[in-house]
Amino acid sequence: MKEFSRKWGVIIPVAFGFLVFMLKLGWPVLNPLSTNWLMTSGSDWAPDYLAWLFYRNADWDFPIGVFTGYSFPETVSIGLTGGIPLLAVPFKVLRSILPEYFQYFGIWLMLCYVLQGFFGFKLLQSFKVKNPILLVLGGCFMVLSYSLLDRIGHINLCAHWLLLAGVYIYSSEKKLFSAIWKHGLLIFAS
Repeated sequence: MKEFSRKWGVIIPVAFGFLVFMLKLGWPVLNPLSTNWLMTSGSDWAPDYLAWLFYRNADWDFPIGVFTGYSFPETVSIGLTGGIPLLAVPFKVLRSILPEYFQYFGIWLMLCYVLQGFFGFKLLQSFKVKNPILLVLGGCFMVLSYSLLDRIGHINLCAHWLLLAGVYIYSSEKKLFSAIWKHGLLIFAS
């Protein structure tokens, strides 16, 4: 049982994160071709999607992420909108092959739930929790964070997994250079 929890136990909180995402938001949100759900009144989804559309259709500029047209005549960075630059930049590279109506926000939300379960489990492991049931239940419990469940109207604020990942790296990494490198990647992702 202990060997299972150490190697395979993380699958349960990850699957639980996916299940909670599906129960809360459903398949239409995960479908990259479905954009109607982004036009929901009272959320930041519509402006975030519009920022992505402006960025997608703008010419490449330097530094990467800067574009015009969204707040004309000023330039703006995709990082200062709700466009989630971690996904906006790679999908802009693919813009010529993407369909006209395309969104990655559902993929991002699903990743936030899944990674919350993953890093919740890993964090408990780094705290030397040995009981496999507590590891799995703890990882699942992290997915049920109220702020994660409540903040889906603000897609950028769903990245709570970044906090868990930072604490996990801090508590588990013993080599300074490796910790700095991993934290650097985490800062880049954020």
